[in-house]
Amino acid sequence: MKSFFQFLSEASESQASMQAKKLGLKSDGHGGWLDARGEFVAKTEKGKLKFYNQRQKTGEKDPDQIR
Repeated sequence: MKSFFQFLSEASESQASMQAKKLGLKSDGHGGWLDARGEFVAKTEKGKLKFYNQRQKTGEKDPDQIR
């Protein structure tokens, strides 16, 4: 049987954070997710993970932003 504290801590974990942990990502503390190399790969938006720069090679310069 689960303790009350364990129940509360599991309930506070979002779907995005559970998915990110399964993928081995680490939180940057501001809604962003980093891979094992420290590269920004995703962000939490509306409770779900949104991935960025999927076609970019590791270590490559970030693409120019459209303004």
